[in-house]
Amino acid sequence: MPYNPIADNTALTAAHLLAEVYNQVISQVTSSSRPGSPAEGQKIYETDTDREYTWNGSLWVQTGSVGAGFTWTPVVTQGSAIAKTITAATYHKHGRLITLFANLALTASGSGSNVVITVTGLPFNQAQVGMYGGGSGIIYDSGGPTIYPYQCVASSATELKFADSTAAVTVNVFAGQSGSVFGGQLTSGDVLSFTHTYESTA
Repeated sequence: MPYNPIADNTALTAAHLLAEVYNQVISQVTSSSRPGSPAEGQKIYETDTDREYTWNGSLWVQTGSVGAGFTWTPVVTQGSAIAKTITAATYHKHGRLITLFANLALTASGSGSNVVITVTGLPFNQAQVGMYGGGSGIIYDSGGPTIYPYQCVASSATELKFADSTAAVTVNVFAGQSGSVFGGQLTSGDVLSFTHTYESTA
């Protein structure tokens, strides 16, 4: 709502307060006490989650946070899910923009060589599929030891793959496949570390 000056000596009614004040400030609430009938554009700050939200006319959209990053639980697969220790897995959300980070120390092995490595369990689904360059990372191969760089690829709304960052994009070779920089089997002691930024579907 645009700025609307109030004339001198005008009595402030409940309607004035609602239209001119309440809907133009950030209300302090909790996640369980959000306004029941919000106006489009209304903003709130949740004191129990440290998140800011804006009502877009149909739902509350997170537009910021002032606390630490929120945690998520990545699932690493190479043929089957691989046991791991999550040393870090956090994300930040601003509107529909997601920025996440993960550092995963593997405690078991993948199913074998020439099997694509994937990560699922993203905190929000990806709006754009097939996008390269949303993030990057490394595979630390403890058997070498060798570090292999890669690019994150949004292979589906719910899945990441890792493209060989030294090969042409048209090659479409992913980490774990034969012919890529890292074409082998993940094993216990290896580390998967990456950052990724993408637009979420909500």
